[in-house]
Amino acid sequence: MTHKNKATIQHVLTLYPSPCSKPVKVLDLVLTFHWFDLTASGEKTIEYREIKDIWTKRIWNKREELTHVKFRRGYTTRGVTKFITKIDIGPCPIEGWEGDFYRIHFNLRDKR
Repeated sequence: MTHKNKATIQHVLTLYPSPCSKPVKVLDLVLTFHWFDLTASGEKTIEYREIKDIWTKRIWNKREELTHVKFRRGYTTRGVTKFITKIDIGPCPIEGWEGDFYRIHFNLRDKR
């Protein structure tokens, strides 16, 4: 993470602290342009990740600690940070995505 990105995240978190009393912990996720644009516009408020070892370690095992999620538009510098409201397991409504997924629910407020 570059100094500029770290400073930007810290600025966002200072202006918009976690709504809960626990320390701030940010989950960093890369999205394709299509899904990022839907998330940034507020049309998409739940992120889905397959139940696999990597996501179990990064999401499920840390669900009590995570306060924010930072979505990045591909591997560019563009991103949005949102408050996590809930992490659970359940189905995904997208056609062709069968089974259960980790679901990261986040608020609609967009903090760039």
